[in-house]
Amino acid sequence: MTVSGREQEVDVFDAEMRLCALLKAIGVDGLQVLIANGIDVASQELTYDQVLAVLKNNYEREESLNVKVWNFNSACQQRGEDCRDYLRRVEHLSRTTGLFKWYSSTYSADQTAAANAELERVRKSLAQVIVVNGLRDLQLRRELMAKNDLDWEKLCRILQCRGTAEESLQKLEISTQSPVHIKKEVAFSHSDNYKSEHRRSKSRRCYQCGSYSHQYSDCPHIVCFECKSTGHIAKECPELRRRNRRNY
Repeated sequence: MTVSGREQEVDVFDAEMRLCALLKAIGVDGLQVLIANGIDVASQELTYDQVLAVLKNNYEREESLNVKVWNFNSACQQRGEDCRDYLRRVEHLSRTTGLFKWYSSTYSADQTAAANAELERVRKSLAQVIVVNGLRDLQLRRELMAKNDLDWEKLCRILQCRGTAEESLQKLEISTQSPVHIKKEVAFSHSDNYKSEHRRSKSRRCYQCGSYSHQYSDCPHIVCFECKSTGHIAKECPELRRRNRRNY
């Protein structure tokens, strides 16, 4: 067998393996879709490209106009989304609707250009309203709503500058966390721990002998006011307890 014949057998084997893997991957639901579209899954002439084309035609359908308009009108800034990314997303959604383009064979080129320019102005105005109303920052939203001369170009410049400023501030905060700064924070934390420990040790100081190792009630030098002995206080005096038992 020649080399070209072997390569042809390998290609046929690879195509069959790809087809078998695809049919196994789509499962029962995928097989039912193929049968509903008139595909004989048991046929020896079935190819990988035919199955793939039917599946793409069934599952990869373009969104309807209603869905596109809904996505555009309901757009709002997501949590953690940069205002510049949000601006570009609304811009993309406004263009994918296809509502702001004018095509007509009955009008001249100048009339068509004028109509498209007016539709572009309307598109930018609607996108501006949606961007401002969908901002998560309430203070920024109020400031933009208070501007009477705000248009799409000014809104883009404001949000671009704000996004750049926030990014620079984040980089500055990261850069200020230098090793020296971290060492100072650690040193201050050790100093605070020492001071707090010293305050706690002062609160446990014995007022009889001045030692920090025990409290006043446990001091071995304490003098009892009842028996005048050392090592205990009056309320724990054994002599006082014996007298009290004798009195009873």
